[in-house]
Amino acid sequence: MKTVLIVGASRGIGWEFARQYRQAGWRVPGNEQETHPWCSIRIT
Repeated sequence: MKTVLIVGASRGIGWEFARQYRQAGWRVPGNEQETHPWCSIRIT
């Protein structure tokens, strides 16, 4: 399984890239620059 690390995957273009990689079957560990109570990384 291929892996890609996306920095800033909690929103915006980072989230979209993470979503697309995940749909393509990649393993996507994510990172968010700031922690917000209303935002957590959940890419399915």
